[in-house]
Amino acid sequence: MSNEVLLVLGSNLDSKKDNINRAIQRISIEFDCIKKSSFYESKAWGYESDNDFLNVAMIIHCEISPNELLKKLLKIENELGRNRSVNFRYNDRTIDIDIILFGDQIVNEAELVIPHPRFHIRNFCLKPMLEIAPLKLVPGLNKTVIELYDDYSQSQINDLNCVKI
Repeated sequence: MSNEVLLVLGSNLDSKKDNINRAIQRISIEFDCIKKSSFYESKAWGYESDNDFLNVAMIIHCEISPNELLKKLLKIENELGRNRSVNFRYNDRTIDIDIILFGDQIVNEAELVIPHPRFHIRNFCLKPMLEIAPLKLVPGLNKTVIELYDDYSQSQINDLNCVKI
């Protein structure tokens, strides 16, 4: 059975756009890519960095389990130079690929939580998602992407952290 999966990719090191495009190419080899958002630029979230991020959301069709998808995405990150530090939760990275939604599934395991637990409070996730899947209903939160974006927007004083480029 094929699931519609929503991913958010980000990079804030080296050639950010090239890093994301290479990741998209590698993902496209194994999965049917349905839609891709524009690029969005944002400040680092959860830590201080001089390097701004580029982010893109994409929708793929996937016929493997969420855990198997995670393994494939981690392999792509590794091949593209992602260095996962055990000492820091957030750090600069060549590529980051997050599984935000996996069909209507809810996964709550040590290594994988779907829907992604913090995507709805991250403008760099919400804005690109809004572009390609505004009416997608998020399991567990029982709101659409546009409703979550409206909730986020109303809770923020300054919404300057994520700009379409």
